[in-house]
Amino acid sequence: MEYTFLYSYRKKLDRREIKIAIIFRPAFLEKAAQNILIIKIQPSEGVYLQFNIKKPGDTDEIIQAKMDFCQNNYVNKLNTPEAYERLIKACINNNKSWFSQWDQIELSWNYIDKLHELYDWEKLPLFRYKAGTTGPQQANELLRRFGHKWID
Repeated sequence: MEYTFLYSYRKKLDRREIKIAIIFRPAFLEKAAQNILIIKIQPSEGVYLQFNIKKPGDTDEIIQAKMDFCQNNYVNKLNTPEAYERLIKACINNNKSWFSQWDQIELSWNYIDKLHELYDWEKLPLFRYKAGTTGPQQANELLRRFGHKWID
Protein backbone atom coordinates (compact mmCIF):
# COMPACT_ATOMS: atom_id res chain seq x y z
CA MET A 1 0.00 0.00 0.00
CA GLU A 2 1.44 3.36 -0.99
CA TYR A 3 0.59 6.59 0.76
CA THR A 4 1.76 10.13 1.25
CA PHE A 5 2.15 11.37 4.80
CA LEU A 6 1.69 15.07 5.46
CA TYR A 7 2.08 16.70 8.83
CA SER A 8 0.58 20.15 8.99
CA TYR A 9 1.70 22.35 11.85
CA ARG A 10 1.88 26.00 11.02
CA LYS A 11 2.64 28.76 13.51
CA LYS A 12 1.19 32.28 13.69
CA LEU A 13 -0.98 31.81 10.63
CA ASP A 14 -4.49 32.97 9.88
CA ARG A 15 -5.89 30.00 11.80
CA ARG A 16 -4.76 27.68 14.58
CA GLU A 17 -4.76 24.04 13.59
CA ILE A 18 -2.75 20.84 13.77
CA LYS A 19 -3.65 17.87 11.62
CA ILE A 20 -2.03 14.86 10.03
CA ALA A 21 -3.17 13.83 6.55
CA ILE A 22 -2.46 10.44 5.04
CA ILE A 23 -3.26 10.42 1.33
CA PHE A 24 -3.43 6.97 -0.21
CA ARG A 25 -2.43 6.59 -3.85
CA PRO A 26 -5.05 4.94 -6.06
CA ALA A 27 -4.38 1.21 -6.32
CA PHE A 28 -6.24 0.44 -9.53
CA LEU A 29 -8.10 3.40 -11.00
CA GLU A 30 -6.06 6.48 -11.82
CA LYS A 31 -9.20 8.57 -12.34
CA ALA A 32 -10.69 7.69 -8.96
CA ALA A 33 -10.43 10.25 -6.17
CA GLN A 34 -7.75 9.67 -3.58
CA ASN A 35 -8.50 7.93 -0.31
CA ILE A 36 -7.67 10.29 2.55
CA LEU A 37 -7.35 9.86 6.30
CA ILE A 38 -7.03 13.08 8.32
CA ILE A 39 -6.27 12.98 12.03
CA LYS A 40 -7.36 16.31 13.50
CA ILE A 41 -5.43 17.22 16.62
CA GLN A 42 -6.22 20.87 17.25
CA PRO A 43 -8.50 22.80 17.66
CA SER A 44 -11.18 20.18 16.84
CA GLU A 45 -9.97 16.70 17.72
CA GLY A 46 -11.28 13.99 15.48
CA VAL A 47 -10.86 11.81 12.42
CA TYR A 48 -11.98 12.39 8.83
CA LEU A 49 -11.96 9.53 6.34
CA GLN A 50 -12.69 9.83 2.62
CA PHE A 51 -12.57 6.63 0.60
CA ASN A 52 -13.82 5.13 -2.65
CA ILE A 53 -16.56 2.53 -2.77
CA LYS A 54 -18.44 0.79 -5.56
CA LYS A 55 -21.82 2.40 -6.11
CA PRO A 56 -24.56 -0.06 -5.09
CA GLY A 57 -26.42 -1.72 -7.93
CA ASP A 58 -25.54 -3.00 -11.40
CA THR A 59 -22.81 -0.50 -12.12
CA ASP A 60 -19.05 -0.35 -11.88
CA GLU A 61 -19.17 3.32 -10.90
CA ILE A 62 -16.92 4.37 -8.04
CA ILE A 63 -18.23 6.98 -5.60
CA GLN A 64 -16.75 8.62 -2.52
CA ALA A 65 -17.82 7.84 1.01
CA LYS A 66 -16.97 10.38 3.70
CA MET A 67 -16.95 9.99 7.46
CA ASP A 68 -16.20 12.83 9.85
CA PHE A 69 -15.95 12.23 13.59
CA CYS A 70 -15.26 15.29 15.71
CA GLN A 71 -14.47 14.58 19.35
CA ASN A 72 -15.45 18.13 20.37
CA ASN A 73 -19.00 17.72 19.05
CA TYR A 74 -19.41 14.56 21.12
CA VAL A 75 -17.59 15.77 24.23
CA ASN A 76 -19.31 19.17 24.34
CA LYS A 77 -22.63 17.37 24.84
CA LEU A 78 -21.25 15.92 28.08
CA ASN A 79 -20.40 17.79 31.26
CA THR A 80 -16.61 17.74 30.84
CA PRO A 81 -14.04 19.89 32.64
CA GLU A 82 -12.24 22.65 30.78
CA ALA A 83 -8.60 22.04 29.76
CA TYR A 84 -7.13 24.16 32.56
CA GLU A 85 -9.32 22.48 35.16
CA ARG A 86 -7.87 19.13 34.08
CA LEU A 87 -4.32 20.50 34.26
CA ILE A 88 -4.85 21.90 37.74
CA LYS A 89 -6.32 18.58 38.85
CA ALA A 90 -3.28 16.78 37.39
CA CYS A 91 -1.00 19.10 39.41
CA ILE A 92 -2.94 18.49 42.59
CA ASN A 93 -2.77 14.72 42.01
CA ASN A 94 0.96 14.92 41.18
CA ASN A 95 0.27 13.43 37.73
CA LYS A 96 3.43 14.36 35.82
CA SER A 97 2.42 12.51 32.64
CA TRP A 98 0.56 15.61 31.39
CA PHE A 99 3.66 17.80 31.54
CA SER A 100 6.96 17.93 29.71
CA GLN A 101 9.99 16.93 31.74
CA TRP A 102 13.13 19.05 31.69
CA ASP A 103 15.17 16.43 29.80
CA GLN A 104 12.51 16.35 27.06
CA ILE A 105 12.56 20.14 26.74
CA GLU A 106 16.36 20.23 26.65
CA LEU A 107 16.46 17.50 24.00
CA SER A 108 13.95 19.45 21.87
CA TRP A 109 15.99 22.66 22.07
CA ASN A 110 19.20 20.78 21.22
CA TYR A 111 17.45 19.38 18.16
CA ILE A 112 16.33 22.87 17.10
CA ASP A 113 19.86 24.22 17.67
CA LYS A 114 21.26 21.49 15.39
CA LEU A 115 18.71 22.42 12.72
CA HIS A 116 19.82 26.05 12.95
CA GLU A 117 23.45 24.98 12.58
CA LEU A 118 22.63 22.86 9.51
CA TYR A 119 20.71 25.72 7.92
CA ASP A 120 23.65 28.05 8.50
CA TRP A 121 26.19 25.49 7.28
CA GLU A 122 24.26 24.66 4.09
CA LYS A 123 23.19 28.29 3.61
CA LEU A 124 19.59 27.15 3.19
CA PRO A 125 16.89 29.78 2.77
CA LEU A 126 14.51 30.53 5.59
CA PHE A 127 11.20 31.86 4.30
CA ARG A 128 9.51 34.32 6.60
CA TYR A 129 5.91 35.42 6.52
CA LYS A 130 3.72 37.95 8.27
CA ALA A 131 1.83 36.66 11.33
CA GLY A 132 -1.86 36.08 10.64
CA THR A 133 -1.35 35.13 6.98
CA THR A 134 -1.48 31.71 5.32
CA GLY A 135 2.31 31.33 5.45
CA PRO A 136 5.09 31.84 2.93
CA GLN A 137 4.22 31.61 -0.76
CA GLN A 138 7.20 29.28 -1.22
CA ALA A 139 5.30 26.56 0.70
CA ASN A 140 2.56 26.59 -1.94
CA GLU A 141 5.13 26.60 -4.73
CA LEU A 142 6.92 23.60 -3.21
CA LEU A 143 3.69 21.62 -2.98
CA ARG A 144 2.66 22.61 -6.50
CA ARG A 145 6.07 21.53 -7.87
CA PHE A 146 5.44 17.98 -6.63
CA GLY A 147 1.76 17.92 -7.63
CA HIS A 148 0.38 18.40 -4.12
CA LYS A 149 -1.83 20.99 -2.43
CA TRP A 150 -3.02 21.90 1.05
CA ILE A 151 -6.01 19.92 2.27
CA ASP A 152 -8.74 22.00 3.87
